[in-house]
Amino acid sequence: MIKVLVVDDSPTICHIFRTVLESDPGITVVGFATNGQDAVQKAGELHPNVITMDVQMPGLDGIEATRLIMERCPTPIVIISAHNNDPALTVSFNALQAGAVQVIDKPANILAPDASAERAALITTIKLMSEVRVVRRRFSGTAVRPRADEPTPNRLPGLIDVVVMGA
Repeated sequence: MIKVLVVDDSPTICHIFRTVLESDPGITVVGFATNGQDAVQKAGELHPNVITMDVQMPGLDGIEATRLIMERCPTPIVIISAHNNDPALTVSFNALQAGAVQVIDKPANILAPDASAERAALITTIKLMSEVRVVRRRFSGTAVRPRADEPTPNRLPGLIDVVVMGA
């Protein structure tokens, strides 16, 4: 049984997520949190297999709550937010840097009769992310940086013409 902690400041969203997630017999919602501080506390008490986390909440936001959870009781966290469409992708990058394992858009009308694909996608995401093994992260602000006195290696001419990266 996959235990899920749902973190969102909207009671309606919490109810909707419970309805959708518990429609799968392998998932149970073990608790709700309405802000980041409550999420950090309940993550330590309930030991869920995965946490769904909103970003914008009163008090401690979802990004900072993710960072604290990853420091104290590492748990796979799926950020589910309506604010992922930022052109600079700030929310997504900050969430992943804080330790989230996935960032997805908050489904707009997930209980609609024609939204079965969205419901299935959310359930599948939760199941897959619950299997991700996470480790304790420490955010001391003292990242290891390369030594400044090490020279940059010289490029051999003609060996590399193009480097392509993609997702």
